[in-house]
Amino acid sequence: MTNLAIRRGFALIGAISLSAMSVAVEVQPNAQLQVQAEYHRPSSSDSGDWSIQMPSSHFGISAVETLASSRFYGVLSFAVAPDASSSVELGQRFAYLGWQQGFLNIQAGQIPTLEYSYLESAVRGLMSLPTRGIGLSQNFTDSEQQAVRLEARSGEYLRIATQWVLTEDQSDLPWHAAAKLETPEGHVAVTYRKRPDEPAFWGNEITWNSENTEISAIWGAQDGTLEWDLFLTLSPDALETTFGYGQRPDDVTRWSVGLYQPLSPALTSYSELIHWSDERNWRWTSGFQLTF
Repeated sequence: MTNLAIRRGFALIGAISLSAMSVAVEVQPNAQLQVQAEYHRPSSSDSGDWSIQMPSSHFGISAVETLASSRFYGVLSFAVAPDASSSVELGQRFAYLGWQQGFLNIQAGQIPTLEYSYLESAVRGLMSLPTRGIGLSQNFTDSEQQAVRLEARSGEYLRIATQWVLTEDQSDLPWHAAAKLETPEGHVAVTYRKRPDEPAFWGNEITWNSENTEISAIWGAQDGTLEWDLFLTLSPDALETTFGYGQRPDDVTRWSVGLYQPLSPALTSYSELIHWSDERNWRWTSGFQLTF
C-alpha cells in the first residue's frame, strides 16, 4: 500500500474522530483476525509443504450519525495481504461515505463491488480461501475506487442497485447493476457488469435454508463461459459441516469439506480439506477466526 493511501486512511480516521467529538456520532471499531496452518501437497511432488497464513484478516472503523430521518455514515477498512509470507502487508479495503434516507441509499468512494455485496458475501463458502473458494470471484475485486452506488429498497424483501466507476472518459463509464430478493427461506440475487470493450458479465446466487440445512449455488457467465459452485451446510448442533463442489471454465473441478465449531460468539475454529483436479491436488487447513 502506498504512503499516500496510508495518509488518506489515517486522515479519514482523524476526521471521523473529530466529528465524533463535536456531534453525536456513533463510532464503532471492527476487526476480523484469522490465522491458519496449511498443508499443501501438489500432484507433482511426493511430499507436502506447511505454511502459516492470514487469509481473511482485516480491521477498520465506521461512524454513523442520525439526523431526523436521514442517516450519514463513513466506513474505513484495511486488509492484511493473504500472501504475505515474511511480513505483514496492509492494503486499503474500503473507504467511503454514505447517506441513507428512507428506502434510498447512496455511497461514494472506494466501495464494495456489487458482486461482493450481492453474491460473494451472501454465500458461506470456504473460510480458508481469500475469496471463500468461489470461482466467479476471480473476475472482480472486493472494491472499486472512485465509484458511486445508488441503492433502493422496494418493500421488505427486494433491493436493487446500480454502480458507476468514474473515469477520465465520462462518455463511456463502466457501470453495473444488481437486484436481490430476500425472504426468511433464503435469497436470490443477480448482477450485471459492463466494461467498455468487454463482454458483459452476469453473476447469480441462490440460497435456500431451513432450520438445520442451507443449500447455496453461485455462478457467473461471460461470453458463453460458465463457472459455478455448490455448497451444502448441515448444522444439526453446534458443529457445522459444509460440503462444496465447483467447476471452472478450464474444466478444473474442486471438492471440499469443512468442519466449523463456534467456541464463542466471536471465535470459531475450523478445518477444511480441499481437492482440485489440476496440479494443486490436496490442501488441508486448520485455524481460528476472531471477529469483533
